Amino acid sequence: MSYLNEQKNKFIQIVGIDLDGTLLNDQKKICKRNIEILQKAKEAGIKIVLCSGRPAEGMQRELSTLNLKEEGQYGIALNGGIIYQTKDSTPIFQYPMDPKAAEELILLGRSMPEQLHIQLYTKSNVMVETWCQETEYYEQSTGSHLVQVDDLMPYTKEAVKMVFFLHTGKWPQPDGALDGILSLKSTVLPQITQRVQCVISAPYLLEFFDPDVDKGKAVEKLAGYLGVPQEAVMCIGDLENDLPMLQYAGMSVAMKNGSDEVKQIAHYITSADNNQGGVAEAVEKFALETR
Repeated sequence: MSYLNEQKNKFIQIVGIDLDGTLLNDQKKICKRNIEILQKAKEAGIKIVLCSGRPAEGMQRELSTLNLKEEGQYGIALNGGIIYQTKDSTPIFQYPMDPKAAEELILLGRSMPEQLHIQLYTKSNVMVETWCQETEYYEQSTGSHLVQVDDLMPYTKEAVKMVFFLHTGKWPQPDGALDGILSLKSTVLPQITQRVQCVISAPYLLEFFDPDVDKGKAVEKLAGYLGVPQEAVMCIGDLENDLPMLQYAGMSVAMKNGSDEVKQIAHYITSADNNQGGVAEAVEKFALETR
């Protein structure tokens, strides 16, 4: 019996789902098919866990759409830096980054103002020193409220995540952004001396957080907290920051529109992309057909 056939005979209890490029279409909306299937999964007792690089505040719109802001429901924010109860956004686990690493990244980001701007994430706020079209786009697309401050340095002890947001010159569909963010990553990495992890979470976002933090460890931590075995966990994603949770999951799913490295490690690749309900396809096939 093939692995996929074996997996269809198991009862999935947790489905961890990335947002941008996975659950959300290119207009940052959840398509009707995804809503319908995820509601059925929730009614069947499956935990639907949204796993994002966004802060908890930036996931509220999606949680409301899926009726997940209830007792006993959980979310993973800031790439695993915070695991929280969706009913009131109360963290149950949180993992801040080294303040010295945050300081270094602020200085590095300030040295490249023509290429990027910096965002600092605490458990409750997203802070910026400058306002630009990228900050406008970020607020509109995520529903987050950014706080502009004169100096990010006083907040480094509270930092859970830092982001370099690439200036692309065109929104909401930046031209050649992926090539630009890959180039930025190759430029930035040799200049970092502090202990920090760096991943691409969107074609225009370079994210930094503690090396011991990732979506995979967060999903594993939540599964342990809920008493759910690894083989009963399915995760769905599309980009580099989703790799750890796909590597952990008993059933890993890559989106049709996902990166090659994500597809290489996934057990299953959807035939539908993020605009056509790829999440619904996977959840129906591997989580609902067995019930």
